[in-house]
Amino acid sequence: MSKLDDKIVGWQMKLDAGNQDDVSGDLIALLYSSVINCMQFSIGDTRKQIPELPYYSSLEKSAAALVLWGADHRVLHGALDRDLQRSFGLQEIVLQILLSIGNAVARYLPKASGDDSRRLWESRTRELASISGAAKYRLYETRDVGVDQASIEIDGQALIETIEVHLTSLRRLNNSLEYPAADNSDDEKRGDESDIKVIPADRYFAALIQARFPRAEAQVVQNLGESNWARYNHIHRQRETVRNSSEVTTVAKTLSDFRDSGIGSASSLAYAASVVSTRAEASHKRLPPLPKTARMGQPFICEICERTVTVRRTRDWKFVNVLQTHFPHPLTAS
Repeated sequence: MSKLDDKIVGWQMKLDAGNQDDVSGDLIALLYSSVINCMQFSIGDTRKQIPELPYYSSLEKSAAALVLWGADHRVLHGALDRDLQRSFGLQEIVLQILLSIGNAVARYLPKASGDDSRRLWESRTRELASISGAAKYRLYETRDVGVDQASIEIDGQALIETIEVHLTSLRRLNNSLEYPAADNSDDEKRGDESDIKVIPADRYFAALIQARFPRAEAQVVQNLGESNWARYNHIHRQRETVRNSSEVTTVAKTLSDFRDSGIGSASSLAYAASVVSTRAEASHKRLPPLPKTARMGQPFICEICERTVTVRRTRDWKFVNVLQTHFPHPLTAS
């Protein structure tokens, strides 16, 4: 590799890649930044330890090409995230490609022997794993399925091949990324209804939390999702117990009660009963349905007083029962 090539690669690796203060908080920007940081560290540290390895120049060029792709689309500044806000299909494709590159980078173990270098590498890979978990929640992917690929180490040549394959995919998307089209004219719909996926309820709650807090650790988000689903089930069981109970005593509260978890798993509101509503409920009397024969003017035996009455309306029936309480003899509504 000539000195000119060294200067070009060095310029490419520094271009728009290192200032973390300018990195947007959007998901694609965070994932891309974490992948680039891990690649730069692993390449630089390994070259210091074993500078004669033949594939380093190719690895540096592949990494530099990824940096240039990100600079063209201003990924670190959140421009790509903003452009793809309504292009959900392109958004998912870009996340899938960056996840695949990040997985390969995490499996490439640097040859660094120093403890400080290894601690720094572990710190960066933990950050990459956390952001990757957020991206997987966005894509509704299942975690911990099959073999843990991140535990299988790969060499530099395999990393180069992986990056080149995915770089080719990103380059083919350039025209679509420059002029992204919305997937659907309705802002409330995401893609076609045929693309609707069935996911566990706890992961739905976790996805809501992850969308609001993209920097949150994946394990914390998962625990919150499971806790909210367990809370929802607990409230549902309590409601069923009260509904199925034969005798339920209702005690009017002195204060209104309001609870809200913020993500849709809160219990219903409970308001303090007013004087008017309490008296109205106490004075309201319910009667069985009036028989069909009674509406035709025929006498029938009242289910309440067990006497023969002749009424055609429920209102008259209630009136007759009030009178029979004080005048115990057969009466009619007239």
